[in-house]
Formats: sequence, C-alpha cells, structure tokens
Amino acid sequence: MGNVMKRLMEQRRWRRLLQVLEYLEARNFALASYYHIAIDALGRCRRYKEAGELFRSERCPKNTFTYNVVMQIYTRQGKIEKAEEVFKEMRTAGVVVEARTYNVLIDYYYKRRGGFDKALELYRQMLAEGIDPDRVTYSMLISGCGRLERNLPEQALAFFKDMKERQVEPDLPVYNALIDTLGKAGMCDEAAAVLEGMENTDWRPNIVTYTSLIDSYSRRGRWEDAEAILERMKEEGKRPNVVTYTCMLNAYGVAKLMDKAEGVIDEMKAAGLYPNIMTWTSLLFHYGQSGMLEEAKDVLIRMEDAGCRPNQATYTSLIQAFMKAIRYEDVLTVFEAMKEDSVQPDEVAYLCVLRALVDSGAPEQVPRVYEELLKARITPGAKVELVRTEAYFKMNQVDEAKAIFAAIPAPDKIAYDQFINLLAKVGRAADAYLALEDMKTKGIEVSHYAYSGVILAYCNGGGDDGVLRKERILEFLQEMRDLEIEPSAAVYNVAINAFAVRNMYSEAEEMYRHMQDNKVEPDAVTFETLMSMYTEMHDVKQALGVFRYMTAVGYLPSTYAFFLLVRACELAGSRTAPRPHIFDILEDHGITVDVTFVDMLAESLWWHRGRRQTVLDVLETARNVGLYPAEHKESPDEWTLVLDTSSEGTCQGMVLVWLAEVRLAFEQKEKGPKRYAVTVSADGLAGSFGGLPIGLGAVKETLDDMGSPFVLREKGGSGGGGPRLEAEAPAVHSWLIQPEVKVKLINPEADLVKS
Repeated sequence: MGNVMKRLMEQRRWRRLLQVLEYLEARNFALASYYHIAIDALGRCRRYKEAGELFRSERCPKNTFTYNVVMQIYTRQGKIEKAEEVFKEMRTAGVVVEARTYNVLIDYYYKRRGGFDKALELYRQMLAEGIDPDRVTYSMLISGCGRLERNLPEQALAFFKDMKERQVEPDLPVYNALIDTLGKAGMCDEAAAVLEGMENTDWRPNIVTYTSLIDSYSRRGRWEDAEAILERMKEEGKRPNVVTYTCMLNAYGVAKLMDKAEGVIDEMKAAGLYPNIMTWTSLLFHYGQSGMLEEAKDVLIRMEDAGCRPNQATYTSLIQAFMKAIRYEDVLTVFEAMKEDSVQPDEVAYLCVLRALVDSGAPEQVPRVYEELLKARITPGAKVELVRTEAYFKMNQVDEAKAIFAAIPAPDKIAYDQFINLLAKVGRAADAYLALEDMKTKGIEVSHYAYSGVILAYCNGGGDDGVLRKERILEFLQEMRDLEIEPSAAVYNVAINAFAVRNMYSEAEEMYRHMQDNKVEPDAVTFETLMSMYTEMHDVKQALGVFRYMTAVGYLPSTYAFFLLVRACELAGSRTAPRPHIFDILEDHGITVDVTFVDMLAESLWWHRGRRQTVLDVLETARNVGLYPAEHKESPDEWTLVLDTSSEGTCQGMVLVWLAEVRLAFEQKEKGPKRYAVTVSADGLAGSFGGLPIGLGAVKETLDDMGSPFVLREKGGSGGGGPRLEAEAPAVHSWLIQPEVKVKLINPEADLVKS
C-alpha cells in the first residue's frame, strides 16, 4: 500500500491519497510511514494548510520522519522561523533528532546569501550532540563553500578530509561539489586532482563532473586544458550538453579567441543542440570584453533570429562593453532599447548609465535616472550612491553631495578615498579632514590616497586664510608616518605642484628635497611638475637636467614632458643668435637624440602646439642628420599606410592618424604620389579624448571644420578594409604647413599612449 501512496504522490493526486489514508485508518492498517508520505505529498502539492492539519491531528504519529517532512514543507515556503519552531518542538517532545533533521535546516541556509555561517553553526551543533553528518550534509557544506562571494576552498577541502576521517565515503554529488567549489576559486589543478582521485573509487565522472572542470579552466582562460577535458568526455561516450559547450565557449572568450568561440556555436548546432540564453549572452559578453563591439551588437540580432529573446544579463553585458569602450552614447541607446523591450534593467545597468552621464558631462540627468531606479524597487548599493555623490559635486551642490555620502551604510576605504578627493577638487579642506578623522574613528584603514586628497583639499582651498604654508603640509606628512603610512610620490606631487603654480618655487624645491630625504622615489609626474616649474622660471639648465635624469633612471617621458622640453629649448634658443636648432641644444645638455626620441618629439609638437611646420622641420632635420634613411626614391602612384589602432589607448587612433599625415607629407615632400591614403580600424577611432568623442562621425566633422582636404570613406581600398582617409597629395602638403590650422581634439594636460 505504501507504493500505491507514493505513486499517488508522484501524480500529485493528493485528494485520492487522503482517501486511501482514511480507508486504511478505518481498518487500523495505517502505518506511521503512510502519514509521512501523505504529509510530504500535501507539501509538494502546496496544500500547506491540509498538511499542517494532518500533522497536528491526534491520529498522526509524531516521530522523526513526520517532523522532518513538516520542517521541509516550511523551508520550501521560505518560512525558516516556522521550521525552527518545529525543530525546537521536536527536541522538547524528546523525538530523536538525526542528521536528516539537521540537513533540512542546512539545506535552507547554505543556498542563501549570508546564510552559510548559520549552516556552519548547525554543523558544529550536530557534532557537539554526537550526531554524525552524512554524505548529504557534507555535499551541501562543500557546495556552500563555493557559493560565497569570498569562496572558501580550504574549508571545502577540510570538510572532504573530515568526512573521510569519519569513514563517510564520498559519493558522486560530493565529488562534483568539491570540483565545482575548487574551480570557482581558480584552483584548477586541485580540481583536476580530485577528478583523477575518483579513478580509485566506485564512482565514475558524469556530465556534471566534466562540465564543472571545464568551467574551472574557463575562468582562468586555460582553453587548451578545457579542450582536453571535452575530448576526454566525448571519448568516454558522454555527450556534452548546452551547459558544457557554454563553459567551453567561455574558455575561448576569456582567452579572447573569438573565432574558436564561434566554432563552439557551430559544433553545438552540428550536435543537434541549440544555444540558449546563457550561451548567447556569454558570446556577446566576450565580444564586448575583446573590444569587438559591432560583433557584440550583432549577437543580439543573431539570437533574436534564433528565437532567443535577450534578457537582463544580455543587455547588461552589452552596456558594460560600451562603457568599457567609453562609448557613452551607445550605453544610453542600449539602455533605452532594453526598456523598450520590456526588460527591467538591473543595478549594474543603472550604475553604467549613471557613470556614463557623469563622465559625459550630463550630471544634471542623474537625479531623473536615480528616481527611475528607485521606482524599479532596486535598492541602490554604495557604488551607485558614490556616482550620485560625484554627480552632485559636478553640479556644484556640495552640501547635497555630502548628505548623500553620509547616508551610505558602512562606506568602505575606497568610498572614503573617492569622497575625500571629490572634496579636494572643490577645496573643502575642513570637510576632507573631517572625513579622514571619521575613517580613523570607524577603524577603516587610512591610506596615502586619503592623505593625498586632504593635502590637495588644503592646497585647493588656499591654505590657512589664503596662505599656503609648507609647515602645515609637513604636519600632514608626519601624521602619516605616525600612523605607519609611508607617503607616496603622489602625495608629494600634490604639494610640489601647489607651490609651483603659486610661484612659490623655493617651497616647491624644498618639498622635493624633503621627498628625497625620506627616500620616496619620484615618478614621472614629479619630474614633469619640476620641468614645468623650471620652464616657467626660465631655468633651462635645470629643466633639461630633470628631463635627462628622468630618462636616466628609466622613465619613458610622456608627450607632455617632450612639450616641456621643447618649450625649454625655445627659451634657450631665444637668447642665442643665430638661433640653434633644438637638436643642438639637447646635445649640449647631454640628451641623446634617436629615432624614438624624434617620434615622440614630433608627436608632442603636433598635439601640444599644433605647429605642423615645426614638426616637418624636426623630421627634416632628423633625415638630414641620418636618423631616417632616404627611402621611397621612386614614388608610387598611390602611397598607402595601414594602421592597427585597435589597442586600448583612448586617443591612440587619432594620434597616429595625424602623425601619419605629417610623416607622409614629409616623406613625399619633393616627389610625392598623386594620392595617398591612411587606413584605420574602426575600433581605433572609438572612445573619447579630453572629454570629446572621437568616433568616425566626430572625425568627419573635425576634418570638415579644419578645412581638411582629406575625405573619410567607409570602405578601404588597397590598404585594408577599415575607414579610409584620402586626399590629393599637393593639397595635403599645403594644408599641413598652415600655421593657423588647429586640431580640434587637443588636450595639453593629457598623456597620450604611444604605440
């Protein structure tokens, strides 16, 4: 009869099951196990009221099995308090508590955020009461170690060791849980060792085992190891499923092998499997992380054509990809498309949009989007509130920004560092110092970033009553040392620059000497700040000496450093008649001029001065002194240069385009071709520079505004397949040397990335 009742339970025929139970009761055939089955069936059919009534009835025996199943009914509903009340009642009634009883509660807690500590407490309580955990207990605890944000692989291994010492033989779920937990922690080799250890047991790996290990390798980009496991899986006759293939795709994606990732899609289809939402989202995500944004957008179309509707994770992945590429307009466009598709944005999507609005110069739109987030019943985290704080700073609403930050629950070190530096930008020294003291009071680690912000706030705020005092800054530095915080170069740079811009040169030099006395290594910013100061002082010898020293100690000067170098040389040349060439001045000061030096010098002149004739003069002198061999003796009809500008430098594509124009004009100055072209990849023209967009549309607009003879064409010719700048050579030469022509995308304070 028990089997009949179990069949009825499986069929969810709870009414019929109760009728059978009543029939058996009437004939005194009702066994205790039948009540257990009936209560369980009612719970599975969500007839919670009937289950409770049956359990509380006098005819139902109160034993371990019935108590366990009632507790399980409550945990399935999420009513853990009710389940714990039943647990206490069980103990009060003297009913035997066993491992299965504890497993019901552990099963509830280990799956939930913040609940693993309670699961551990129950485990220790079991041991204290002399109740031996079983395989299910260990399987849940080991799996729980991998569900935590912090991950506890060592704890998982300790559980595994403990169960063996207690002679509880691990089963397949335990092995799978351990491999999964180790894999999530990045311990791929240890996870593989567990798999190999299964060879000496009665348990054979299944699809879950192999998929977990492939996932482990994928997280580290170890695609070759993942491939080997996939092949082993096939050789053993285990057919990979959609999850397995998706993990393999992730392995290729992390390694940025997108051709191989696409191959996984093809292999899936050949095996009669179809990519699901997780597969498509993973493919889109990795295209985005690889900077292949057009391909990422195309995945949206492909998945919809395949009948797979994008979900929250899909749209969020695309938004994150555009955010990484600093394509703020696209971030906002995808965000709106997401809402139009009736997909609710999550906190990550809102965070990207808020960040995009702040960084693109539209902080006034942040309150509207924030209200939208609240209406969506999303509880904003600290990161959202920090972006909102920054937005109000940018709107010059400092008091509102302070109130927002004050409302953040338990801000961490990073949050305080950011807040202090925001206060520093507006010169709120008192508020910055109060925030620093608040960190100390709350026991939050104070770093040199916070002190750098406080010193910057003091400097930007005008010091004490409008007077910047060196002694006050030295007090801050001593305070840092008292807290065993070693001041960094960045901290000193703030002070040196503050004195330098106020023409307090002796104080700036003294801060630099203090830096040296305390054995703090200067960085590139230190050297550039000193060069700028000495240039303003017209102390050419000192400026060039700093440049020579920074290169001698291994720093690669930025284009800004080269700009300062040129400025110093000009000052030296203005006092000499006839005016010597810049190369002569540099050599007189012991600075070696080579091809790399000339390239960066030309780049600096081009971006920081906009003087094309000077650039051509430098390049021509380099040719005359033998740095550039005479090439292109016979000019072709068309001279094409192909540039790979797909690297992550935000302005590298634009820099190289303009430099290529200069170089080509120089190379072909006397016997130039009739036409020449510069072919550039689209990705290289994405992003922003100095707050200005530099997409293809902006390039076209810039060229038009500058009166450029170049025409930007969407398709490449002989030089490649990217966008193509074309122009008649003679027109280009005359345009390049016009001193009044200025490049719009110029930011004198930015460091440019050199290929």
